[in-house]
Amino acid sequence: MKKILFNKKLVIFLIFIIFPTYLSAINVGTINIAYILEESKSYNDFLDELAKKKLELQKTLDTKEKELTKLKQEIDNSRLIINEDELNLMISNYNDQLKVLDQEVKKINNFFSKNIEINKNIIIKQIISYIENISINSNIDIILTEEQYFMSSKKIDISNQIISLLNDNIIQLKIIDE
Repeated sequence: MKKILFNKKLVIFLIFIIFPTYLSAINVGTINIAYILEESKSYNDFLDELAKKKLELQKTLDTKEKELTKLKQEIDNSRLIINEDELNLMISNYNDQLKVLDQEVKKINNFFSKNIEINKNIIIKQIISYIENISINSNIDIILTEEQYFMSSKKIDISNQIISLLNDNIIQLKIIDE
């Protein structure tokens, strides 16, 4: 019985001695990609440029939507005046124009999604390059993103180093027209 108790104590003692030294040998770093993107001058400049493009396209869509609203009012006002064939022709025309507008909206949404995705990937590739350099220079064994940990110390977070590198070496992001 004493031998079993001694073996248990020895195993527990070894666990406390071996594991902490093994774990302290791994250097961990963390990054917050969302924060890095928020603080990136290049990415924010790109988003500002994209917002201007959105306003420009929104004006065009608003004009077309007003034309459709007028056409719908015209149909409503003409219901009692014109015959059924002419009314059906007007309704068909309205529905065709509405479909065209819906397709334009989908095309514009796709345009913005595609631009954000392409330019975000350009920034992320650069971030990965910076992470590799920082991990080599700082002897960091593993780097986790904000999705892979719950909370971390600021002293192991390398996000600000990456932001500094990104903002010092401006990346030209541009809107890609289709």
